[in-house]
Amino acid sequence: PSSPHEWQWGDRHYFFNCHRDGGDYPWFADNLGRADGSPKPDEITAMWTFDGNWDPEASLREVCPMATQPVPYPGTAGMDPGHGVISWTKGNGATMHEVYFGTPDSLAFKGTFAEPSFDAGKLSAGTTYAWRVDEVTPLGVVVGELWRFSTR
Repeated sequence: PSSPHEWQWGDRHYFFNCHRDGGDYPWFADNLGRADGSPKPDEITAMWTFDGNWDPEASLREVCPMATQPVPYPGTAGMDPGHGVISWTKGNGATMHEVYFGTPDSLAFKGTFAEPSFDAGKLSAGTTYAWRVDEVTPLGVVVGELWRFSTR
């Protein structure tokens, strides 16, 4: 389709795992393999989206009140079960971090921490884990997103 706008970052349209009720459109088909470097879905970042010309996660870090840039990246599959350390970039004004960790069906409060990381210890193989970080600020608690990853 034509547009009266000239796209600042170029005309790139890539899809992965897009679906809709009532059936998928043909243009929903996975096509990341056609993108430069054929990235995997877990390699797609905001910086990749803007073709390396802008990294909003880094440049907007000071204004985000919530925890961002989780490691492992949400949706990561095949993580080493012997490596249970998770980390994130702290939200603006956060003085402490309330960590919730477990499986999607059983998320448990693990404590309040000063550093933006948590060691969950040895993880079980072939398991999907979920975690969330609520940022404690002088103005109150900012509830974070629920992130997931799975082990191999």
